[in-house]
Amino acid sequence: MMKMSILMMLLYFFLSLNMFMFKYKYVLMNLIMMEFIIINMTLIIYFYMNYFNFNIFFLSFFLIISVCESIFGLSILVYMIRLNGNNKINLINLNKW
Repeated sequence: MMKMSILMMLLYFFLSLNMFMFKYKYVLMNLIMMEFIIINMTLIIYFYMNYFNFNIFFLSFFLIISVCESIFGLSILVYMIRLNGNNKINLINLNKW
């Protein structure tokens, strides 16, 4: 049972990674895919830590870092929408930043 759930989590992780690589037209879609990857990684870490009887205290640090990463991504998205007016990736000019 444990192997099956870990395999499902790895499948979800690779599917979300695949969607992240091929659906890169909008920044918001990329942020959603990255959050889905973080959720899958959190579940994988949780299952592995429970399986090997490790302390789950590391998981709280991982969640704190992932929340900070998502806030940073949303702030960059808001800045980009205010600067350009949309969130398409092909319109990003890094020389303006």
